[in-house]
Amino acid sequence: MDNLLNILQGYKILTLTFREVPTHQLEELVLSNDLEGELFERLELLKKNLGLKEVFYLHTCNRVLFFFYGDVEIDVNFQLRFFRQLNPALSEDQFHFLCSKIKLLEGTSAISHLFEIAGSIDSMVVGEREILRQLRTAYEECALQGTTGDYIRLAMQQAVRTAKKIYNNTRIGEKPISIVSLSIKALLDRNPKKEDRILLLGAGQTMNLVCKFLRKHDLRNVSIANRTISKAEKLMAGFQGKAMSLEELESSNIGFDVLITCTGHTSSWINGDLYNGLLAGETDRKIVIDLAVPTNLKSEVSQGFNMDYVQVEDLRKIASANLAFRTKEVDGAKVIITEQIAEFKLNIEERKIERALQTIPAQIKEIKEKAISEVFRKDLEEMDEAALAIVHKMMDYMEKKCVSVPMKTAKQAVTK
Repeated sequence: MDNLLNILQGYKILTLTFREVPTHQLEELVLSNDLEGELFERLELLKKNLGLKEVFYLHTCNRVLFFFYGDVEIDVNFQLRFFRQLNPALSEDQFHFLCSKIKLLEGTSAISHLFEIAGSIDSMVVGEREILRQLRTAYEECALQGTTGDYIRLAMQQAVRTAKKIYNNTRIGEKPISIVSLSIKALLDRNPKKEDRILLLGAGQTMNLVCKFLRKHDLRNVSIANRTISKAEKLMAGFQGKAMSLEELESSNIGFDVLITCTGHTSSWINGDLYNGLLAGETDRKIVIDLAVPTNLKSEVSQGFNMDYVQVEDLRKIASANLAFRTKEVDGAKVIITEQIAEFKLNIEERKIERALQTIPAQIKEIKEKAISEVFRKDLEEMDEAALAIVHKMMDYMEKKCVSVPMKTAKQAVTK
């Protein structure tokens, strides 16, 4: 048991998240952009100079994490050496600020934290599965570059299994909480027809996501207007409408069934005259989804025209309620993590035994070959071909069984 505890204690995490510092400071503090190209070389130097066996690096928009394995003590001195080698461009004040904010986890706590990340419990948005994809991609890159090995491989495999169990056995991923997802749900709840004309105002990141959802649901009759027409044109792939500038929009009389707007204006700018022009003389009820803050539609428009109006504040209230629902599922997810940590410990024990027994096949093969070539050579030479074939067949069978029996017995002993 002491040996197992020693093995588990080799797992360490140094991490910095949105909870400790503003998100825009994360990579600036840990790894400046001009060092990104040297990332894996620096990770290898960390392994060599700090006595680490394996290192895995993950960074997202709200998290930086170093997960590593080694028989080292993670004190303040180690942390300073770690970050000085990783990013020597940081000032002395930045180094000490970083070490004061960084979160340290070791042993079972480190494994538990990794599982919580994979299962999106520790995410800024609880239940968002994107973090699992990011985790797997980052691991594959590190494994490909050779910065990780057997210990981190086992932990990552268990982390992925844990995440899948959490998503399959809790409701942590149910009920959308991103504003874009909720806006599309609001649209679909209103049963739009495939041929309905959809007009998008804006071509920023939000509208990029909106376009992905529209394509997914095969709503293709889409036109896009933006201040810079080239950005609108880039979003038009797969759509049947047209791209235009916001200036052209004012005289387009384009007509629409669904209007989704999210431009970067600092005040409400769609007035009655402009909206009336967009209607092109149509008087039927329109679906209008306003994702901008502040709203793009002036109140005279949202209140004075025949429309089914959804604004971002409505969606935020739904998102808040859905997030509360997901958060209630965290307790169930933590029970699964506790079970998976116990399973991981068994896996570590089995792997330890496998390593100890990995020379057995070669030893048994050597004994068999010596028996054939030396000990029983004369006896075998006196046999006819048929008898000799049977002997070789028996010895091959015994070789396989002699390899499998100790492996099987050892694994059974671990699980008892």
